[in-house]
Amino acid sequence: MILLIQYLVLLILLSSILFYLISYYKKIRIFNTEVNLQTQKISQDKLEDEENYLESIYQTLIKRYPLSNINNKKTYNHNKQILAKIKQAFDEKNIEQLKSFL
Repeated sequence: MILLIQYLVLLILLSSILFYLISYYKKIRIFNTEVNLQTQKISQDKLEDEENYLESIYQTLIKRYPLSNINNKKTYNHNKQILAKIKQAFDEKNIEQLKSFL
C-alpha cells in the first residue's frame, strides 16, 4: 500500500515536471517566433529604405542629365550615354556606382 502511494506521488511529481517543461518550451518557441518576426520586419524596413534611397539618387541623376537639349547633339549623346550607365547601375542596385555620378 505504501509502495502504491509512493508510485502515485512520484507519478504526480514527474507529470508536474513534464508539464512545466512543456509550458517552458512553448514560451521559448513563442518568444523565438516574435524575435524572428521583428527581425524580418527590421530587415524589410532596411530593404525599403535602401530602395527609396536608390530611387531618390536615380531621380536626382535623371534630372541632372536631361535629354531635352536636342539642339546640341554632343551634349545629347553624352547625357544619353551617362543615363544608360545610370540605368544599368540602378538595375543592378549598385549604390557606389550611382554615387559616382553625383
